[in-house]
Amino acid sequence: MKILLLEDDHVLGETIQEMLIEAGHNAIWVKDGDEAAEKAYEQSFDLYVLDINVPELNGFDLLEALRDAQDETPAIFISAMTDIASMSKGFAVGADDYLKKHSRLFCF
Repeated sequence: MKILLLEDDHVLGETIQEMLIEAGHNAIWVKDGDEAAEKAYEQSFDLYVLDINVPELNGFDLLEALRDAQDETPAIFISAMTDIASMSKGFAVGADDYLKKHSRLFCF
């Protein structure tokens, strides 16, 4: 599976990318929304894993733009924004799932 990972936290991004690669996936890690948009428009992916609060184009706006461009690639948000309004917005812009970050760990 080819995965685009958008995460601006260096430690977390590196860790997630390593885990995905160890699981046999091709994971491309980018650190800002503009770079993620470029990659998404240049290449096809099987999954987007997107943080929300990132430099340049935020994850919400990125996914909304991708959906407006008819990109239906499954997308998962990973975010410390755990309030109902943020989660609702994530699903409203086209997310398939939303994982909550907590103290550098994911809460399930």
